[in-house]
Order: sequence, then C-alpha cells, then structure tokens
Amino acid sequence: MNRSLLYILFLILSISSSYSQSINSWIKSDQYYYKIGVANEGIIRVSLSNLTAAGVPTSSFSPENIQVFSNGQEIPIKISTSSGVLNYFEFYGKGNDGSFDIDLYTKPSAQTNPFFSQINDTAAYFFTWNNQTNNRRYAETAFDNQ
Repeated sequence: MNRSLLYILFLILSISSSYSQSINSWIKSDQYYYKIGVANEGIIRVSLSNLTAAGVPTSSFSPENIQVFSNGQEIPIKISTSSGVLNYFEFYGKGNDGSFDIDLYTKPSAQTNPFFSQINDTAAYFFTWNNQTNNRRYAETAFDNQ
C-alpha cells in the first residue's frame, strides 16, 4: 500500500471512531443497562416485581439513583416508594417513529411516512442506575396529592 492510501484509511477509521464515541457518550462502562421496549405512546410503569423478574439486582441501588435513557438522552421519571423501597417508576414513552428511517433513503423526500417506522414499531428505552441523586425527575405538583 502506498502512503496516501494508508493515510486515507487511518483518517476514515479516526472519524468513524470519534463519531461512534460521541453518539454513545451517554453510556458509562461502569453501569448496567436494561432494555425496555415501548411500542405504544403513554405512561410506562415498571414495578419492582418487573425488575426482579428481569434479573435486575434491585438491592444494588437506591430509588433516587435510577435513570432512564431514550435516544441517548436521560428522560424524566416519576418514582413511587414505600419506606425508601421502590414500588415502581413511570415515564412517558412513545413507540418508534420514522425519524431514524430517513437515513435509509437516498432522497429524504422518498420516505413514505416520517411518523411510522418501516423497520420496527418498538422504541428502546434503557433503565440504569448511578451513584447520583440529581437524576431527572418529574416535579411534584399540588395536583399529584389530591
């Protein structure tokens, strides 16, 4: 191989490596992630028994350490506890739309429906926990207690 071809190959590998690192920068190597599939729009409730049945080590974390991610962004959740023990957590979820399908078309105008995925109707949400207590939460309002 000549030098210019090696240089181009090295440049392509560097760009693709930095691109994938920036896309997945929300993933922390010291945390566990559990996938939650969501096909319909609405409030998704995940109970302690759901987590236990999925093999999540529920005694390894405190409810205030819980996080949920969608499309690389932490989303707010609401947590219900009894005496500091998790009952359930809830979040607003939506099924998969056609926003990621646009890359499948050579011309964006060829996409048949941007609100419906041609591949899969189920969106992936990821449950995890960390050691922080400033994770995203829905704020309590006076209406919540009536």
